[in-house]
Amino acid sequence: EDKRICYVDENALKTIFNLLVDLAVKSGTSGRIDIQIAHPSLEEVALREIEYPENVTEKSFVMFPITDADMDLSESDLENIFDPYYQAENNKRKVTKSLSLAVVKTLIKCLHGKIWAENIDSQGLKYSFIIPNERFSY
Repeated sequence: EDKRICYVDENALKTIFNLLVDLAVKSGTSGRIDIQIAHPSLEEVALREIEYPENVTEKSFVMFPITDADMDLSESDLENIFDPYYQAENNKRKVTKSLSLAVVKTLIKCLHGKIWAENIDSQGLKYSFIIPNERFSY
């Protein structure tokens, strides 16, 4: 069993999960939320424009994909969903998400990570974020 210590602000991480799960619960009807944890490839980390020193491995980062089965958003909404006070619509139902998502984005940025959202075909909306789980010296 591969156990690793994650150097991260525990309160910030709890707040991130609380806000994302709360949004998924409030926006959905089926109650299905899928949360995973993985080590992203360094290519994925670079794609998300996360800075890191040369001596890192894939295990230097943690990725959390969170899928909300009841949500899907337009491409326009996906581009703006993390802007404060932006109001997205889902199936003609207004879903106020952005103030909480702006807080989530700010917290993840403080943890030196990135968050993004994407529609997953017939599976709903997926929020994913990557944060380092090691202390880096830049």
